[in-house]
Amino acid sequence: MSNDNPEGFVGSKLSFDRRSVLKSVGGTVGAGVLASQMSRAAREGTTKFSGLAYDPYTHQSQGIASAEIETDDEDNLSGILQIPGMKIPLGQDEPLEPIQEGQYVEYETKKDAPQFTKDGEPLKIIINDFGFELFVDLTRPAYEYGHLNVTLPAKGRGKTADDLRWLLIGNGNGNPNRPKKNMPDSGIPPENRPSVPAEGGDD
Repeated sequence: MSNDNPEGFVGSKLSFDRRSVLKSVGGTVGAGVLASQMSRAAREGTTKFSGLAYDPYTHQSQGIASAEIETDDEDNLSGILQIPGMKIPLGQDEPLEPIQEGQYVEYETKKDAPQFTKDGEPLKIIINDFGFELFVDLTRPAYEYGHLNVTLPAKGRGKTADDLRWLLIGNGNGNPNRPKKNMPDSGIPPENRPSVPAEGGDD
């Protein structure tokens, strides 16, 4: 796939800010809902996704991420999410139920087992399922923690990890207003917005 046309992952406008990404889904709302429903319905069995984990503020890449996801006829979700240094089961005891449906299906879960907590803070995960692409936001409910975003196209569809890395470099890594700070090799990065102290994160 050529890198000459840096378009967004789920629409025509590139953005690594979660709110902007969700607003950038192409087409009308009705068309977007139909396309998302059709692509989810086209998935059979377990679907493999592969992409990139990154800090949505600094646009620094943390590394390769992946997922194996299965959804049933009612869009209940289960599977495995793999980010650098962490393998996270999803819906193992009971599949995750949608909390929002439309242009995407949204899921939310919290992991408070010892291997997922840091300084007593659990791991909070939001998943937006666009069909053949997942957008995941991970954080901890404390001011010193920022967010780790994960963009995961289905394998064989959409952009590769190299494409995503190139898009990140072109949309923030070279911007002096978004300096590189304290990106851990694994886990949740510290809060990097200038209005919040930089100390924190999983390192």
